[in-house]
Order: sequence, then structure tokens, then C-alpha cells
Amino acid sequence: MRGSFPWGTLLCILANQGLVFMGWPHGALMPSQLRNENVGTKGITDLSLTDCRLLYSAFINKDISIMKLRTTEERSKFPVSSTTPVIVSGAPPADSLYPNGQQMYADGTIDHDGLPVFHGATWLPTSSESQPCTPPPRNQL
Repeated sequence: MRGSFPWGTLLCILANQGLVFMGWPHGALMPSQLRNENVGTKGITDLSLTDCRLLYSAFINKDISIMKLRTTEERSKFPVSSTTPVIVSGAPPADSLYPNGQQMYADGTIDHDGLPVFHGATWLPTSSESQPCTPPPRNQL
């Protein structure tokens, strides 16, 4: 028996349960997101092979985490017209067109107010801090 993944209703399920997916793969189609503006969503079949591989890898490698909001006050922020995202993508790469990652809300809206672009290492030695790398002398027997 094949299981089913609630792709079309995932946003509502997350919102109703007070859950947030963190670390959605950058560039992968989000639930109910249209691949082409002229065509309606076909559910999970809208995913390209690349999208499927990105999501599979993210779930297997545990790059996607699920945050549960525990308090009633936290959960009250999750009506369908919520201002709290239910899916937050990972940080986009340095060559991204957007300075921040995507966030998707229970009503299907998407913004680019998520995690900032990842630029890699933030510390590089200055020339005055750099020391030439010389191997230690060999002991000759």
C-alpha cells in the first residue's frame, strides 16, 4: 500500500499543529507554489526531478528540522492569514538574486525575508597576520 504525502494541504496542517519547517532547500519548489504562473498547481507532481532530489536529500541528511510552537500564545499566531511563516528555507548561496531566503505562510504567500545569504567564512587572515608555512626541520639520523 502506498502512503500519501499531504502536499496540497501541508501549509494548513503545519499551521493548525503549530509547526514550522526550518531549512527547506533553497531553490526547491514549496508546497502549493506555482512552477509556471500561467498554470495551476498540480500538487506534488509539480516537483521537478531536481526538486525531488533536493527534498529527499534534505530529509535524509536532516537539513530540514521541524520546530513545534508549544504555548497557546505562540500557536495563536498561526491563523491562515498569519504573519508567522510555516516554512523557512535555508540561506541562499552567495550568488543568489535575493539577499535573504524564502519564507512561506499558511495562506500560500511567499516573501524573501528569511535567512540572509551565506557568504562562507567571515574571517580571512590579513597579510600582516599571515605566516609563511614552513615545514619543521627533519631530524637526520
